[in-house]
Formats: sequence, C-alpha cells, structure tokens
Amino acid sequence: MNSILLIDDESAILQMLNQYLKQYYIVKLALNGKTALNFIKQDPPDLIIVDWMLPDLSGPEIISWVRNNKSYKSIPIIMLTAKSSEQDKLKGFDSGADDYIVKPLLLSELGARIKALLRRSALTVGQIITYKNLTLNTKQKCFFIGKNSVKLTLKEFKLLKLLIKNPKRLYSREQIITLIWGVNSTVGNRAVDVFISRVRKTLQNNSCNLLQTVRGFGYKLSIDYNE
Repeated sequence: MNSILLIDDESAILQMLNQYLKQYYIVKLALNGKTALNFIKQDPPDLIIVDWMLPDLSGPEIISWVRNNKSYKSIPIIMLTAKSSEQDKLKGFDSGADDYIVKPLLLSELGARIKALLRRSALTVGQIITYKNLTLNTKQKCFFIGKNSVKLTLKEFKLLKLLIKNPKRLYSREQIITLIWGVNSTVGNRAVDVFISRVRKTLQNNSCNLLQTVRGFGYKLSIDYNE
C-alpha cells in the first residue's frame, strides 16, 4: 500500500483529505513544514501533497528541499493551494512540483492525479533493490541471497522489500500489519511473530542472519552482519 504525506495548515482540509485518501493509502498529516520534513526523513512517503502557505516553510521551499536531497528527490509532489494565478503556477512547477491543483477541488480529480503520478513514479524507480547480499527484483518478484534464488510468498516479498528499502528503520508489529496486510486487517501480533519466524528461517537456511528482533519494539534488518 502506497503512503502519502499531506501538508496543510488548515486542519479541516487535512481531515477531509485524510478521510478520502485513507481508504486507498497510508496517510500521514503535517500542519507545518518542520513536521513534514521530519516525517520525510523518518519514513519517506511515496507521494507528497503540500499547500503553499504554511506557518514556517512555504510549499515551494519544502519542494525545493526535497528536490535537492538525493535520497528523496524522486518523490512525486502535488501542490494543492488556493493560489491560482499563472505566475503562481509557474513558480510552483519551477520549484519542482509534478502537479498543481487549485482549491477548491474535486476529490475524485485529486484521486485520479495521485494514481497517475504513482503509476509514473513506479515506472521510473529502479527495479533492483539491494542491501548487503540481499537483492530484490520488484518487477519480476524475484529474491536472491548472494547468487541463490529464494522462493517467497507475496507477503514475504512485501516484507523484505519494506525492510531492504529501509534497513535502518525499526518496524513494530502494528506497522507491519498495516503495511503488509492493510489497515483493516484482523491479523494479530502472534500471527506477525509466526510470519517473521518463517521469513527468518528462510533467510537462515541460506546462511543469512540479517533479520533482527528488537525485544519490546519490533523488527529490522541488522546494520552489521555480526549484530
């Protein structure tokens, strides 16, 4: 499930957009630029929707910061604002926005534009993801440990893709449930533990001990082989 970061200083607009988008995406909300940048650093979203006028940083400043950071510069960004002049639109696109939508908006139109940007982004993102001796081919759904091809279920593949893309991040059971099974899942913590144990055994059978349990917190990939 793709993740979207909404940045707007009007809480009513944030809640309206959240109610619509959370049916299809994992949504985070930020009322100011500082909070938004912290969210991006902690867990980069798949798409950003940002207002122009914010209490600290402006929308174009946030976009410029994202575009000038090599770790985040490919994230699709929609500017959603009441500023509607041709000059404003040009400034928004010049700062690095991929799309520009003027308020008030039709939620269905926003949804269509989000889908289009995510589809385009998926085509441009590299198909190969690696971490140490782990390699994922996201298009062909292939997984390798060293040169050995390893068979995975779809959910196992999704978990390893999540961990390999964010190897320094610790994921709680609740986060794994949301990201792998979905927000409305009835899967419990015990089922997650069994699932993780199965994935760990698959890795260990191929001489890989990178999947780490942090007691009381959750799971992550070890930064060092000897952890």
